[in-house]
Amino acid sequence: FMERSPSWVRTPLHADCVAAVRDAAKLLESLGHSLETKHPAAIDDPSAERTLFNIIIAQTAGLLAMVEGTIGRAIRPDEVEIWTWALCQEGRRAPMLDFLNAIEWRNVLSRSFGEFYSSGFDLLLTPTLGAPPLPLGALTPTADAPLGAWEKLTTFIPFTPIQNMTGEPAISLPLHWNASGLPIGVQLVAPWGREDLLLRVAGQLETARPWASRRPPVRA
Repeated sequence: FMERSPSWVRTPLHADCVAAVRDAAKLLESLGHSLETKHPAAIDDPSAERTLFNIIIAQTAGLLAMVEGTIGRAIRPDEVEIWTWALCQEGRRAPMLDFLNAIEWRNVLSRSFGEFYSSGFDLLLTPTLGAPPLPLGALTPTADAPLGAWEKLTTFIPFTPIQNMTGEPAISLPLHWNASGLPIGVQLVAPWGREDLLLRVAGQLETARPWASRRPPVRA
C-alpha cells in the first residue's frame, strides 16, 4: 500500500487520506491479507505529471477535431467549457513528438506495474484522492487563467490518473469517513485483466464494513 502522494505532487497527502489508507490496510490485515508499504517505482518519476498533461491536451485536441469533422465546421470557444478549450489550444500547439514521448513513457509506467506484480504482490492500495471532497467550483478555471486549475487538480487526484494511463482495473471504496462526516475513499488496483480478484477483495471489504446506509451531512 501507498500512504503518501507521488513525489512529484507539490502538496503533502491530506491527513484524512493517510488515515483512510492506513485504516484500510489494518482492515485487510484483519481479514487475513499481508501488506507492505511498497509501490511501482515509476509512480514517483517526475515525468509522470508532464506525461499526463501531454496526453490529455493531445487527446482533447483530437476529440474536438473529430467533433468538427462530424458537424462540418469549426467549434467556437463559447461552445465548450473554458478548461476544455484551453486544453485543446495547448494540444494544437504542442509538438507531435511530445505526445509520442508521453505514449512511450506510459509504456514505462505499465512495465513498472508489471514488475511490481511479478515480484509477488497481488494488489496495490492507495488513497482515491489527495484530499477530502472539495466544495463545488473549487477546481473551476477562470478566463484569465484557464490552466490555473492544473496544479490544484494534480494535487487533488494524484492517484487515479496513473490507472488511466496503464489501463489497469481499479475500484474506489468509501471505507473511511472523516470528522466532518465525508467519505474518504481508498483505491484498489489489480493487474490487467484481473477484475475478478479486484471485485472479490472489494466485496470482502464491503461485507466487513458496509457503507450503503451511510450518508454525508450535505448531499444531493
